[in-house]
Amino acid sequence: MHNQEFIHNLKEYLQQQIFKSEIVKFGAIGKGGSSDNFFCQTVKSSCIVKLLPKNSEKRTQRLCRILNALKQNPNFHTAKLMTANGQNHFVFEERTGLLLTYANGQKIRDANLSPHIFNDIISNYRQFQKVKFDNDLILPFVSPEIQCEKNAEHIMKLMNNQRNFIKIKILNQIKMYNELISEDLKNIRGRGILRVIHGDFSLNNIILSNSGKATLLDFETLRYGYAVEDMMFLVLSSVLPHSVFSLPEKQLTSLLLYLRNEEGLTKQDILYGAGRYFQTLLSRRVFYSKFLQSLRKDWLFTQHLHKYPKLIKTINRLY
Repeated sequence: MHNQEFIHNLKEYLQQQIFKSEIVKFGAIGKGGSSDNFFCQTVKSSCIVKLLPKNSEKRTQRLCRILNALKQNPNFHTAKLMTANGQNHFVFEERTGLLLTYANGQKIRDANLSPHIFNDIISNYRQFQKVKFDNDLILPFVSPEIQCEKNAEHIMKLMNNQRNFIKIKILNQIKMYNELISEDLKNIRGRGILRVIHGDFSLNNIILSNSGKATLLDFETLRYGYAVEDMMFLVLSSVLPHSVFSLPEKQLTSLLLYLRNEEGLTKQDILYGAGRYFQTLLSRRVFYSKFLQSLRKDWLFTQHLHKYPKLIKTINRLY
């Protein structure tokens, strides 16, 4: 978190160089991935200031082009990119900054993910799917087989550098689930066609506006994939993390039935989405810089992986 001097200097810069009017409210609102976010209210409008890391010119250009492409569909609800003195971005202390319209609303609590709200989120997601992006903006599709190989290589590298028995045991557990998930995904077909997906479609990136509209945020993981990956990421990231050992059967079943009955997803679709969700979690954890630095967090992660076989049984029962 930035110190008060940095925040004060940023506020002064924005007031004098960008808005050229009084800022009545300004403050940090936390990190979004590797970026820092600030809320800024002037006498005329409110916005989010997003500061990207140093030396992120390519990342800035890509994100600006993505956000500008999203403006193609006026029916899609998101935080729009604002211009600053006719530019898409500004530079402050070697860091690139973007201005995004403020989504006036609140985060959706997992327990409040009712079928009505879920339907509104999916409706807005369909508007997102109508947007056309230049091919060079979309991260490539990585098959389950390739992802499994990357995970396995990195797990082996971590194991070779370890002497701690408990950490080796944790890595063996993760290695086992990497192989199990990959084997399951090999046997699944019928996933539809590759298309552009969000890539991090969770409630962390969705705001419910004061007018009741779901607003989708954060498009840096935009990539090729299957739509069911986003659907299942939304469902499972909302339901599974809140119980260490068991599945929240009632809420999970309700959302899975919605995907089956309202979205027409088949058993193969759901199983594929479930496998990819856990494979994504595993991949992010294995390549996470702080992995193996907190045994408690690493142990909790293995408990999360233990839910995978239980989830597969639940899906098979529903179908």
